This record gives sequence, structure tokens and C-alpha cells, in this order.
Amino acid sequence: MKIKRDFYLISLIVLIIIGFILRFYKLSAQSLWIDEGFSINAATQTLKYFYPKLESGFVYSGSLLNTYLIAFFIKIFRDLVFGARFLSVIFGVLSIIITFYFGKEIYNKKIGLIAALFVTFSSIEIAWSRQARMYAQFQFFYLLSLYLFYRFINNKSLKYLILALIFTIATILSNILGFSLILIYFIYFILNYKDFKFIFTKKFLVPIFVFLIPIGYLIIKNFWNYNYIYINYF
Repeated sequence: MKIKRDFYLISLIVLIIIGFILRFYKLSAQSLWIDEGFSINAATQTLKYFYPKLESGFVYSGSLLNTYLIAFFIKIFRDLVFGARFLSVIFGVLSIIITFYFGKEIYNKKIGLIAALFVTFSSIEIAWSRQARMYAQFQFFYLLSLYLFYRFINNKSLKYLILALIFTIATILSNILGFSLILIYFIYFILNYKDFKFIFTKKFLVPIFVFLIPIGYLIIKNFWNYNYIYINYF
């Protein structure tokens, strides 16, 4: 059993190393494309004003968490292109890891390793893990939120519920499509409400209530004024 366990651990480490190399190789070689320019511009303005206020006066509030993280990496590496893209490299590699553990949790280690293998070598995964955009970050937080929610519904542990709620907010702050997680949780709860009566206790209702405050604000901010919605996210 120990040999089998070591095999999966070593295989995952190998995939992490290969995945990092594929995502890191000549990271700054390709020229920026227009959307990367939006993200980098917002990040540099954040370094200047402490929030993403553009020269036009417009505040770039989309993917807010990604903007601040890109700003931090640009500050650390003192390189606009490399710093901004290296953030996606990290989240791209982390996606390999969370894919393995999510697959292992739902099925078994073999399925987890196969899933991680596809993520490691997928051309689209590699491409989006080399961009100064929020997609790799969004994917990682989305998978992590689902993984933690899955652990919660199986273990009924407050720890996993709180972590799932925290990273759900991180997902939404990475991309507005993170709101779809709320729909997933709600539908699952409705379909299995008899198994979740235990959440109607103070122990579980307090973190849920705290979670609903920022979620309510984000919903109002993003959907209340329809004049400012350029894409029908519903």
C-alpha cells in the first residue's frame, strides 16, 4: 500500500514540475494582447491610487481580486509582463493539484491522477495559464470551492463550510461567473434538504449569514443597475 501511495505522490510531483515548465517557458516572449493590457493597466493604476482608477476616471472593478494580485506581483518582480503572467502560472499549477485531489475525493486516486494529467498537458490550460488575465485564478478558486463544498456535504464539518464560503467569495471576486456557485449550492440544498436540516442551528447559520452580507452587496453592485451591464451574465 505504501508503494502505491508513493507512486501517486511521485506522479503528482512530476506532473507539477512538468506543468510548471510548460507554463513558465519563455513566459514573456509572446506580445501582449488587448485584454492583458486591460488587466495590467488596471494593476498599475492600483499601484498608483491603491484602487483600479483608470486615467479616464472609470474604476475597473471587474476581476478585482485578480487586479490586486497582479499589482502585487508586478511590484515584486518589477516587470509588467512577467509579473502579471507569472500569477497565472502559479494558479495554473495549483489547478493541477486541486484537480487531482478533487478527482480522488469523488472517485479514487487513479481518476484524480488521470484528470490532473489532462490538465497538465491540455493546450488550452497551458495557454490560459500564461496570460495576464484572471482565468487560471478563477478556475482554481472555482474548483477549490466545489472541492470544499463536496467535503462539507460529506463530512458535515463547519470548517469545510467556512472555507467553501470564503473561497466562493474569492471566486466571485475573480470573475462574475463565480455567482454560478451560489446556484449550485442552492439547487443541491433544495434537492437534499432533508439531509441538511442540521444547518438551521446557530453553529452553521452564523457563518452563512456573515457570508450573505458581502454576497448581497456583490449581487446588488453587479446586477441592480441594468444600465451598466454590457453582457447578459444571467
